[in-house]
Amino acid sequence: KKRLTYGQFWNLSDKQKRRQAAWLVVYGLQPKCVHLATPCTDMCVVGAGVNTDENEALVVFSKQVAVHQDDHGLLASVENPLSSGLTKREDWKGTFGVREAPREPWRYYVSDGCQLGLAYLGPDDMYRPLRKSQEWMANFDLSPLALRCRHPVLALAGCSHEHHICRGRMEIESGRKVNLSEFSGCYTPEQGALYAQCLQEALPRVDRALPEDIHRPLIVHPAG
Repeated sequence: KKRLTYGQFWNLSDKQKRRQAAWLVVYGLQPKCVHLATPCTDMCVVGAGVNTDENEALVVFSKQVAVHQDDHGLLASVENPLSSGLTKREDWKGTFGVREAPREPWRYYVSDGCQLGLAYLGPDDMYRPLRKSQEWMANFDLSPLALRCRHPVLALAGCSHEHHICRGRMEIESGRKVNLSEFSGCYTPEQGALYAQCLQEALPRVDRALPEDIHRPLIVHPAG
């Protein structure tokens, strides 16, 4: 919602923006893959712990987009902090299953940020790894992202390094102080590269019929 895209900002807390975004997914762009990072402020252990109307609307929107993609033979993925209550919701489990028993074709994966280049950048503890565990769900294989620190699946032993706790604020090189929870929620280049690799493997299996006017300039229609 802070980035200008297609001539506007996309605050999906606004009902009209959600309708416009839905139009882009269903009609305007028809993307082969959609990645959703559902806001977790109200669902994490460090959050308010209150299910607001705004949070409910964003969860429903994420579910609708993911289900739409899968129903049309397209790809979708969702990411949230492991501490989030998103995938523990009964309506979520009813649609996608749980990590131990996912509903086809969905699968869950867990990664630790310190295994994917996430580190503290403040001068008081420069480059100390940030663990920030994340849970991913997708209808295509994201297993290369599932790198764990203390309890790896494929390695003989876990890592022994210490972590900086993802709380408080961090002073960056410019002197500005940033919220560490927000900073640790940004994807690293390593995460981006692995996700792109997974997507490259999955996209050849997606058969999408493009609309006839796909090469025309895109105009975002106002919500009706």
